[in-house]
Amino acid sequence: MIKFAIKWAPFGGASTGELLATFGVDRWRFAQMIREALHPRAGDRRDVRALKRSLLDLLTWAWRMYPDSSASHPQR
Repeated sequence: MIKFAIKWAPFGGASTGELLATFGVDRWRFAQMIREALHPRAGDRRDVRALKRSLLDLLTWAWRMYPDSSASHPQR
């Protein structure tokens, strides 16, 4: 899922149709899944936490996945 998000980042993310076909979810749910996957875990080393945080920030910007905004629910 993370590889998919990175692959589609230069294009503003995948379309809802692509996400439905690949993961069975819409963009909003996919954004949630990415946030959950990159959420720091108790056992993560400091460098891993920093990498997860940086990757999440970059993917949020690239996919326009802003929490609590209409941009996190695009109609593609």
